[in-house]
Amino acid sequence: MEPKAKELNDLPSDVLLLIFDQLNFRSRLTASLVCHQWHQLAFTTKFLQSLRLSLDIRNLDGLASSAGILRKSHRPYRNMRIVFQGCRQQSLDSIVQLLKPMDALLDLEMVFYFYCFREKLHVVLQELLSTRSSLTTMSFEIRGRLMNWGGWTHDPLPYQSSAIIDVDEERQIFPSLVSLTIKRNPGMFNPRFFEMQMSPSYLTFHSPPEPQIMPNLRRLTMACETEQQLSLFSCLSGQLEAISVVFFDPHGQQIEPFLELDFPHAKELKLCTISLPHFTALTGFVRKLRRIEILHLGDVLIDHDVIDAILQNCTELRLLELQMESLNAGCLKHITILTNLEKLILAGKKSVKYENYEDYFRGSSGQLPNCRSLTLQSFSFLSNEFVFSLAPLMCNLQELRLRECRGKNNVIGPIFEHFQGLTRLEFIKVTHGGARPTWPPKLDTVRLINCAWITSDHLIKLVLRCPKLKHLNIYGCGTSKDMLQKIAEIVPAGCFVERTHNFTTDKQT
Repeated sequence: MEPKAKELNDLPSDVLLLIFDQLNFRSRLTASLVCHQWHQLAFTTKFLQSLRLSLDIRNLDGLASSAGILRKSHRPYRNMRIVFQGCRQQSLDSIVQLLKPMDALLDLEMVFYFYCFREKLHVVLQELLSTRSSLTTMSFEIRGRLMNWGGWTHDPLPYQSSAIIDVDEERQIFPSLVSLTIKRNPGMFNPRFFEMQMSPSYLTFHSPPEPQIMPNLRRLTMACETEQQLSLFSCLSGQLEAISVVFFDPHGQQIEPFLELDFPHAKELKLCTISLPHFTALTGFVRKLRRIEILHLGDVLIDHDVIDAILQNCTELRLLELQMESLNAGCLKHITILTNLEKLILAGKKSVKYENYEDYFRGSSGQLPNCRSLTLQSFSFLSNEFVFSLAPLMCNLQELRLRECRGKNNVIGPIFEHFQGLTRLEFIKVTHGGARPTWPPKLDTVRLINCAWITSDHLIKLVLRCPKLKHLNIYGCGTSKDMLQKIAEIVPAGCFVERTHNFTTDKQT
């Protein structure tokens, strides 16, 4: 007799886990309804490590419902984001109850949308944090207005709403906390959320926690608008590896003191827009970034001295983003010193939408063998001379992004002719002189957003010439819906065609 075939449930759990690893999230949800065993296997700890639970809570009923579901699920979620839009500050106590069963929580992000007395928020956060000492990443963002119980004070900044995080009274220590983000929303001028006349100069909603409670903090994202915030950056400067400044104060009083700080272990740095040029201070600051690997200066006005300081001192750079408004041709001719550079982002003048692109690489010799990605934003191309400088310099380029650019001549054609190894292409709001591109045959991901010159003929040739195409995003191009449907039918097998305005513009990715 032939042996009886085993059913799926007869297989060992380890084998079933290998099978479940091949399922996407929706398929896991369906499989979890079959039986208790599959329910446990579908949401294993390994899977939940990469899953982020996002809760959008609008009222007390939704808060109570979410808490009940989490208690019954017994799933050890690691990452959670809570957006709370409740109008009652008393309901903050329920957030603590919501997170009580989340013993394995490592990454927590919270966004609040309501009026709240700061003392009430402090008590709740202190109670929350006292039971979550294992957190490694924590982010708080207030998009409402914090109010004080005590009324006016005689402080130098009497009308400044104060701390979101204030746990210094108990001296609670969080040894596992390595990443902290504190943000407020300065662009929300609706008087329902905060009153401009209360604080015309300082629009900050928080004062930072004491550095002693975060002995192992490595990543800090925060504004630098007050002396307290500057002091936190200063106290942690010897241990921070990733620094991101969200805003400086409107009068620029904290810019120069911040640029005088020394971050000897910094590997990643992002500076926000600086109102006035600070070339000398910025040059000295950059010279101290010996270990930096990721540097974002796309919103900061720089000069040739800053460029020279980067090329001479930041030799470990893997990603570099620069604002090119005041720079001329040839300023990057020595960029080949950055042998580890993998991604380069150049931004033009934002005040007038476009900056005339100069041949920044004129006179360069050598290559950037590891450079795989190039992004050009807000440029007007008057000629294609820069293409002949880029081609020998970035011989291994795989990703090209043009955002809000225009060409007064045939620029698109020469780019594609010299970079046949491109695998990823992104054009967002790109105009040009009517050239017919010869698409690089190795393309597998293409995004064409608001490019009116892209016709049906261009898209058909793209599909036919690129057999490895896996993702095609088309929006706002010069073709009809009927033609888009036909193009979607002739794409290579397995290619996903997206016809919506769903694309990311994050310059860090």
